[in-house]
Amino acid sequence: MPDESTRKALALEYCRRMNAGDIDHVLELFAPDVVFEDPVGSGEQTGLDALRAHITRALVDDRATERPGTPVAAHDDETVVMPAVIELRPRSYPKRVQISIIGVVRIGPDGLVHDLRALWGDSDVTVLG
Repeated sequence: MPDESTRKALALEYCRRMNAGDIDHVLELFAPDVVFEDPVGSGEQTGLDALRAHITRALVDDRATERPGTPVAAHDDETVVMPAVIELRPRSYPKRVQISIIGVVRIGPDGLVHDLRALWGDSDVTVLG
């Protein structure tokens, strides 16, 4: 299993790669059978094809950028939780918005992300001037 510092570094690397805008490079961090839900409550999706579509919408359509906080590792040898602030401008909305999220990531013994959950609600969204 990846140690705590490795898991934390992977969570930060995800944000770095997202901000670089290279979708293929982002997807290299994920297992082929990844399960993700963003936001939690919207329904789980599975697999790299579904994740590619989700990331493409975020990066290309919504022009998302991420400011990561400090990741925290769990004692289960798998989980990292990380706060982040996402800024984006959905094509269907006239202004940029900021979303405060908590990402919950489960990393397998192969060093890849197997489960990704984004926790945020309507009260965590701020419209930017």
